[in-house]
Amino acid sequence: MAPIKVIGASFGDCDTDNLKTALNTLGYKTQHMESFFEDPSLSCDEFYDAYTNRKEADWDALYKNYDAVVGWIGASFYKDLLDKYPDAKVVMTVRSVDSWYLSVKNTSATLGSASSHPFQKLSTAVCLDGWIQDPDKFSQEEKVKQMYLDHLSKVKEIVPAGQLLMLKQGHGWKEICKFLNKDVPDTSYPSANHAIDFERYYIPSERPHLIPTIRITTV
Repeated sequence: MAPIKVIGASFGDCDTDNLKTALNTLGYKTQHMESFFEDPSLSCDEFYDAYTNRKEADWDALYKNYDAVVGWIGASFYKDLLDKYPDAKVVMTVRSVDSWYLSVKNTSATLGSASSHPFQKLSTAVCLDGWIQDPDKFSQEEKVKQMYLDHLSKVKEIVPAGQLLMLKQGHGWKEICKFLNKDVPDTSYPSANHAIDFERYYIPSERPHLIPTIRITTV
């Protein structure tokens, strides 16, 4: 399905779950970190290899079933994907740095980084090179907040103005549909609770029936 048409460059916990739902409603097939639990064609190992060796990554193969990406993995790969797919549109869902840090503290930062499971390995990497899931690093609150602000600035610097949409929390369909040249759907913009979805996918007690669906590449 590649080429990638829409890149969500925001960090996780920036309403990226609802952005994924919105993009799917508009007709895109959107990858999110949750997709590794849902789509057995995705390989955590292959995406981790792309993370560690971006110049050799086969983006068309990695995204063969997708034309949009959001969340931590989109934030990690946005520059690489924009180089590969220069016509892609980039969407940034933004919130205050203080509310973002608090949200991450209660979600992504609770996962830890000790597990050797391929999904955990990939998640730790794309979440700011381990800064989110390492308690000692994440406790450096001002440093982590500055990383969020620096990321916003870098995206604005790198992405051409006409290809970038900054969306604040609470927006509706109008801006994103205009930006992507799509008709406004006859339904409310998604407003799911991220914390509830996070528990569904990532809290250990909820994982047993999901983890086996994650494909591990063996050599």
